[in-house]
Amino acid sequence: MDRKTIGQQFTPILEEIESALWEFEYAMPNSRPVYDGTALRSASKIFMSALMDKMWAKQDEYDMPQKQRCEMATYFGNALHELIRDATDLNSKKFYE
Repeated sequence: MDRKTIGQQFTPILEEIESALWEFEYAMPNSRPVYDGTALRSASKIFMSALMDKMWAKQDEYDMPQKQRCEMATYFGNALHELIRDATDLNSKKFYE
């Protein structure tokens, strides 16, 4: 039995969400989607999972040592934290408190 990975299972769902967002933005230009409080946390987790998957593939391609892989993951995690903080004044490190 050939089981799908979590990424393979989620990809069609994410594409459906993406399509719905494009449709909303086309139909309702200049309108806020008005997400609930946990939406940014959820979207950030999804984005980081997809980003880390692609980063992992790149690290494998370049045969990076584990220490460098960890440093890279930490760097981009902190970069996303700073982006969220600078754009929204929210502290993503407190999303799960």
